[in-house]
Amino acid sequence: MDNRRAAKGPSIMLGLVLAVVALVQLLAGALLLAQGGSVYYVVSAAGLVAVAAGLMGRWRGTLTVYAALLAGTLGWALWEVGLDAWRLIPRLWAPALLGLVLLLPWWSRGATGLGRQGTGLTSIVGLALPLLAAAPHIVEAWQQGDRAHAPFALTDVWHTELTAGVSSLALSDDQQQLFVCTQQGVMARRATTGEPLWAYQWQGDVAGERCAYLAFHDAWQGPVEGAAGVFVPIPGEQEGDPLELASTHEGAGESGISETDLMCPQRLFVASSSGTLLALDADTGRPCESFAAAGMTTVEATSLAALQVTDGAIVASAMEDGPALQLLDSGSGESLWSWGDAAGGDRLLAVDQALNRLIVSSAARVPTGDAGSLIQAVDISDGTVLWQTEMLGGITASGTAALMTLTAEEAGLAGAGEDAGGREEQPDATALVMVADTAAGLTLFDRLTGEILSHEVLAASPPLAEEPWRNTALTTAGAAERDAWGLTPVDQLWCRLRQRTRDHGLPSALPAPLTDLLADLLVHPPMAPPWSRQTIFGSPDEGSYLLASTGLVSRDGGRLAWPWCQTPPWGAVARVSLGPSTTGEWVSTVSGLDVHHLKPSRFSPRRLMGATGLTAPVTIDNTVVVGASSASRLFFLQPDTGQALGTQSLAGGAVEGLWTFTEAPGTSYLVVALKHRQGASQLIVMTPNSMPE
Repeated sequence: MDNRRAAKGPSIMLGLVLAVVALVQLLAGALLLAQGGSVYYVVSAAGLVAVAAGLMGRWRGTLTVYAALLAGTLGWALWEVGLDAWRLIPRLWAPALLGLVLLLPWWSRGATGLGRQGTGLTSIVGLALPLLAAAPHIVEAWQQGDRAHAPFALTDVWHTELTAGVSSLALSDDQQQLFVCTQQGVMARRATTGEPLWAYQWQGDVAGERCAYLAFHDAWQGPVEGAAGVFVPIPGEQEGDPLELASTHEGAGESGISETDLMCPQRLFVASSSGTLLALDADTGRPCESFAAAGMTTVEATSLAALQVTDGAIVASAMEDGPALQLLDSGSGESLWSWGDAAGGDRLLAVDQALNRLIVSSAARVPTGDAGSLIQAVDISDGTVLWQTEMLGGITASGTAALMTLTAEEAGLAGAGEDAGGREEQPDATALVMVADTAAGLTLFDRLTGEILSHEVLAASPPLAEEPWRNTALTTAGAAERDAWGLTPVDQLWCRLRQRTRDHGLPSALPAPLTDLLADLLVHPPMAPPWSRQTIFGSPDEGSYLLASTGLVSRDGGRLAWPWCQTPPWGAVARVSLGPSTTGEWVSTVSGLDVHHLKPSRFSPRRLMGATGLTAPVTIDNTVVVGASSASRLFFLQPDTGQALGTQSLAGGAVEGLWTFTEAPGTSYLVVALKHRQGASQLIVMTPNSMPE
């Protein structure tokens, strides 16, 4: 054997592998180019074919060809994404690693000195360039560490160890009682001191069940009109026995609370994992005997997805089977009506108490028959569907929504009044519902009519960039092709092709059966990855903007794999601005629908390094706080600019959820639930010890 040449067997084997990869890339790259995509993949595939042929033929100039190909890849990557560390990684690291492999003696014997030197230099540059681009931010993070380095930090007020994870929290209306739902049962604490008040554990036939959801209801604060039962006036300054007044008051039956509510006015409704619904006296923790059968009833579902209480009614939402929605009387536990099919994809998104309706999504009831979601408004009184609107582009709602009401000025509605064109006067306020979808998109609906007002995808900002909230223009196509993420050039090409196919379709020159088959494989892959993208909403800030978080969350709660066709696995926080505006409305066509967009409905994501999943953002003392569900870390952001105020690490486990409450005369508290790896949890109540500048 000629020692100056590469070994025959390894060269042929690697050459065959590269030849197959190159041919697949050439076909996919040609299809992408026909859709208006990048020409790089066709050129790169042609170069890779030459390298494969050179390896199998043991040409001395093979490494020279690969060095030229790798140098071209470096130039193309810098031209397309600049010094963006995360977007450089999938473009450079796999080709650079292949270059280092080719320098091994099996393949480099007999190669020219220029080829070996060129391949070595370009491989080192390809590996080092993303690290150099990220170096300033890595150094800054190392210097700051995990300490609370901002002029804002939190100090523990009280904490408690729990033997099981926290499923849900609830606060009394006066913010004095904190109720905690765990797998063992429910406990009540004094919110500001942590003083134990009472605890309830599952007993009897339901022993061993897990607490899933909590909902607090105070009958004195929400009188019901027209409900069945004996009614009494709400006690005021007048004296008298309420039970006596129940039979003598002339207005009984028109306004007041029922006799069952009178016996147990402040109730904590507890839903178990298997559909058992329990009513506890919020003051004592004892079952409310007047509710159903000794304080307990069963809903028509083996697992509940949500539990909320309106004035006089309990809204239970099923997750797997049974009716999607069930309404029960909060006083007696009597079933009022049920609606939909949980197994068919019906889901509760929000309870709109102001308009007396429920906002739901129905995945199985899209009129076109395609995958997607139909958003519907259901009357709380009788389950009547008031309006229904199909989401754009066959997108599926992710199960989260936020309600808000804006004035005409806040919403930026042009012509909120009579103008020169003689248009009719617009209403003084617009009721809106924001719905999140599984593609990290947000759609704004009119709560009264169901009309789609705007749609936007949370475009990913550079995860390592230190920049304020970005105000991106409204777009219906989502992120650009260069934003597609893949761990290697091969799966990034697949992601680019998938994105182009979704937004623009395949070239019509291809045979129709082949076009349909390719489009279906690209847009709807046969195998679902073991993770999902979720968008969770925070609470609106005086109606002017909404805080949202989006992150990657594995369905089984385990370790996340690298995602395809997504930005790198770091969470993002967005500030959704809803006005004001001076430019009025504009109209575009999306999926055959004329959609009226409000300007500016600005979506401004900000990446948080080191957070693969995020809790719902909350605001405390004019500061945005969000927790990393994959780590024991809190992030603090300035709500107006998005400026990072700092981070704070918490010993004990990953952040499960955040809640806030305020004690008179205005002291704010942050409640943090941490989950330990062993399954136990810790509940921490904190308060700011300094204010942001």
